[in-house]
Amino acid sequence: MRVFHIFSFFVLCIAMLQSGFAYADVTPWASDDQARARIFSSVKDIAPDTESVDLALEIDFGQGWHSYWVAPGDAGLAPRFSWEASENLKNIEVFYPAPERKDEVGFTVFGYGDKVSLPLRATLEEASAPLKLALDLDVMVCHEICIPQKMNLELALNKGERGQSAYAPKVERSFKTLPQETLSNLEIKNVVSGPEALVLNIYDAQAFEKDFDVYAYLDDGAYALTAVPEIIKSGADAREALVKIAAPEGESMTSYLSGKSLHIVVKSGKDAVYKDIDF
Repeated sequence: MRVFHIFSFFVLCIAMLQSGFAYADVTPWASDDQARARIFSSVKDIAPDTESVDLALEIDFGQGWHSYWVAPGDAGLAPRFSWEASENLKNIEVFYPAPERKDEVGFTVFGYGDKVSLPLRATLEEASAPLKLALDLDVMVCHEICIPQKMNLELALNKGERGQSAYAPKVERSFKTLPQETLSNLEIKNVVSGPEALVLNIYDAQAFEKDFDVYAYLDDGAYALTAVPEIIKSGADAREALVKIAAPEGESMTSYLSGKSLHIVVKSGKDAVYKDIDF
């Protein structure tokens, strides 16, 4: 009987190696000198009635290196994801925390330095069945020069009922870093567009003094508004202000936004909110 169990174990190992997947709740790091990446899961396996799984893609950058947000700004490239070799994957959503504004040889870009965790939500094609994720990740990393990086990550979750993984708290924290639709201490109260600027009426309990910024992009992120926000305070309450985002040079903001969808993210300190508007 013991010989049979050992033989079965080796058969299982060979099958997993041949498939290219090994069942685990975290991938090994895919790395080079400029950046490294891995995926980790909030669960150890796929429990009965599971329809979706929360995960995170963690990217660490070498000292001084950075990459880009979903809307890079005046230069750079957003990360690109291919999940084509995955199994039992109906859909996967990639979420982005609020970025940082950076100057890149005279261009304004939005991105991440040091490290970032992008939350993921994978929807299963067949509920309760094993999930195998295969990611081909293309990411541009820059520091004086820009280098395109291609990383391959594979993670597989088998059927089981072992519950949360050791990475569940990290996945939960990654989702908490995302811009929220509403917060009591930060609010986009109104948005109007004129020929010269986009104007936001914003309430910020921190009075616009702690790492305040506004990021806005059209449709899929190909075009972003990169002008530095101008904060205009009026009245006795320093926590409320009009924030102007100037139109791109040579453009009418009204015409620029006409017929398009605008995604706005407002960041103040560690908090961020978002608003989607159709013009």
